[in-house]
Amino acid sequence: MADEFRNDVQLKITKLRGKFFKTKRYEELSQGFDKLYQVRQSEIEANLLREARGLVLVGESGSGKTTALRRVFEMHPQAKVLTQNEEFGDIATLSIPSPATHKFVGISTLKALGYPLRRDPTAATIWDLAQRHMKARRVLFLHFDEAQDFYSARPSEMTAVVNTLKSIMQNNEWPVGVVLSGMTRLVELLNHDPQLARRITPVYFPQLSENQDLDVGYGACQSYADAIGIALGDDLKSQNFLRRLIYSSAGQLGIMIELIIDALEDALTKQDTTLTLPNFARAYGKRTGSIDGLNPFIIEGYHQVDPRLVLGQVELGGFK
Repeated sequence: MADEFRNDVQLKITKLRGKFFKTKRYEELSQGFDKLYQVRQSEIEANLLREARGLVLVGESGSGKTTALRRVFEMHPQAKVLTQNEEFGDIATLSIPSPATHKFVGISTLKALGYPLRRDPTAATIWDLAQRHMKARRVLFLHFDEAQDFYSARPSEMTAVVNTLKSIMQNNEWPVGVVLSGMTRLVELLNHDPQLARRITPVYFPQLSENQDLDVGYGACQSYADAIGIALGDDLKSQNFLRRLIYSSAGQLGIMIELIIDALEDALTKQDTTLTLPNFARAYGKRTGSIDGLNPFIIEGYHQVDPRLVLGQVELGGFK
């Protein structure tokens, strides 16, 4: 019975981890990509070879940008992500390799297109192959995740990559839109080259605000609790709790949802029928290894705790 109970808990938690919580920021991202896609499709139908445009999504680590963009791609009514099992696809996606050199990025792009290299050609040859394979596989958009790593490369390498991105979008045989996602430093890459920036539509996932986004925190708690039939305690409806929830998540939506799921797992494990503040306090303690005296769901002056630090060290009087 104990094993059966644990399995049931994990099945419910797995269900929650596969759930997606929509926000206004997600809708903005979805609409932005849909507009780019519809324009590109219209141009193809009209047999026009115009310069492609792109999109950049920036946000801090844990803001949910990668999950949101993946969801946009998966749920688009027409666009298809390229896979190894499909000959054609509208979107090819990859993470930026380290180091983010012109050649390494080209090799990773070819792999994402289903063409692993068996020799060591020049960077120019690699990108020429990539362009040809994008046309052959009917790729309309090339997505680079963790694109802020472009900026960590040497200036000459970064310039080479930026020039290549522009050439992909301007190709006179098969222009491809570029989608970039990454941390806020990615903005510096765009500002480095105004010609690239003017071709890219920016979308920003800002930090959640303790004053303006309490409805987001409450909506997420309600949505995830409803999904597994657990009620919300009255203590979770207070502004005080919701501010603590946002602060404990460092203002990042993705981290907040992880914390909500951890709290629900605590409630399930204890066979609670209602999600309450103690569930969040225990979940935060397990997540960070913090003692009660450094737990934002317990102490009065919770702003003294830095939720981004393991063990919840306070940057005051000897704690660093």
